[in-house]
Amino acid sequence: MYRGNKWLIIKRSEKEEHGPGLMSLVGGKVETNIAEDGVLERTLRREIMEEVGIEVSDMIHYLESKSFLLADGQVVVDVVFVCKYKSGEAQPVATDEVGEIYWMTCEEVLENGKALIWLKDTIKKAEDVRLRLERGV
Repeated sequence: MYRGNKWLIIKRSEKEEHGPGLMSLVGGKVETNIAEDGVLERTLRREIMEEVGIEVSDMIHYLESKSFLLADGQVVVDVVFVCKYKSGEAQPVATDEVGEIYWMTCEEVLENGKALIWLKDTIKKAEDVRLRLERGV
C-alpha cells in the first residue's frame, strides 16, 4: 500500500513463527468456507485493517505471485497487490503480527540493510506500477 510516494512497510513481530523481526509488507491468509468473488481483494482489505488499522482505496492492482516453503514444509502462495491508502492512522493493531510500522520511499527500502532481497524486488515492481498509475498509463 502506498500513500503519496511512500510504501507501508512493517517490521514483523518477534512473536511471529515465520520471519520474526523482518521487514515485510502486510499479509495474511485467505479465510473462507464459501464460494465467492473477490476473495483475494476482500482478504487484502481485511488483513490491512486488522493488522495496521488502514482502509485502502477501491483500486487494487495485481502485482505478482510467488510460492515459498515454511520451516515445517508447508507451501505458502504469496499474492501481491498494489493499493492506495484511503484512510486511517497506521499503527500496530495486531501486535502479535506487527511490531513496528514505517512509511518509506522505494529508495529508502532499497537502501535499507534490514530489507531482504525479495522485499526490495517487490517494492521496485510496485513502484513502477505506482508511477504508471500517477501518469495515467
